[in-house]
Amino acid sequence: MTEVGDGEDLLRPLRERIIEPRNLTMRQVANRSGLPVAELREIYAALGISEEELHGESAVEEAVAVRVARGALPLPAVVRLARARRMAASQVAAADVAAVRHELLVPLRDAGVDVPAVLVDSATRLWPMSTQLFANAHRRALERLLSLSVAADAVREPEAGLPLAVGFVDVVGYTRFSAMVDPEGLTRTLEAFEQHVLAAASRSRELSVPKFIGDAAMLVATDTVLLADALLDVVEAVPELAETPLRAGMSAGEILPRGGDYFGPPVNLAARLTDYARPQTVLADEDLRTVLEPHFSVRRISRLRLHGIGIRRPLVVRRPEAAEG
Repeated sequence: MTEVGDGEDLLRPLRERIIEPRNLTMRQVANRSGLPVAELREIYAALGISEEELHGESAVEEAVAVRVARGALPLPAVVRLARARRMAASQVAAADVAAVRHELLVPLRDAGVDVPAVLVDSATRLWPMSTQLFANAHRRALERLLSLSVAADAVREPEAGLPLAVGFVDVVGYTRFSAMVDPEGLTRTLEAFEQHVLAAASRSRELSVPKFIGDAAMLVATDTVLLADALLDVVEAVPELAETPLRAGMSAGEILPRGGDYFGPPVNLAARLTDYARPQTVLADEDLRTVLEPHFSVRRISRLRLHGIGIRRPLVVRRPEAAEG
């Protein structure tokens, strides 16, 4: 079996193949891009980039792109956008590393194959795919968000929240389940969960999945009925999640978008309702009865004391045919 040296020896061929030399200072990048060095430092701090990580011409191109964005947005907004991109890129990179390690490195190492060579080859092949897919995925997500009919409201009242429906869905009994299965089984479950949620959300450009939080996901929509319909699809039993059924909660109202996330009382209420929903059930805020009743079977349940919210009587939402059955 090939002996693997220290991390620096293993990564050196990778750096030489796909990463440019670190040959510029922060001031040089600022001067060549036309961006004030103080602003560049603040934006790079949000990106988690130190001066030792400036890579040749790509650093200059990156700074030029930031300067163009500064022409449209104030510095605090650009810093928030940089921070959001840092978090998204970290998730993508972690997924890339996990895929290469699980599918290639461990089996090939056990077979006695030259691991550093495989790592360099895999990373070189992943590099263009990752950058292109990330760019296109961002474009599609942006297009979906810009298609929301609330855009006009946001322009008219820029300080107000957006009128949106918000829902959460999570895996029932995930903590207990995670203590009983191996990491590979957990990975399969979470991947099936994410694919299932994304498939339900892909039905309409008015639906979006802003984030996954471990065994939970947030969904937002401009149409309350559309969101309820999608959540009912999500919580239906599927073979891939037979041992870990899903549940959901939803609300609607003025929601504040910030840094790629959403905040406000309706978000908190939807999250609390999800905690109380039974397996394969959608709980909705009682205020949505008028909107949902023409399309679904709705039934009030007993009063619940929701932490930080108060007493509510949520609605169990079902499809009419399911309620009749």
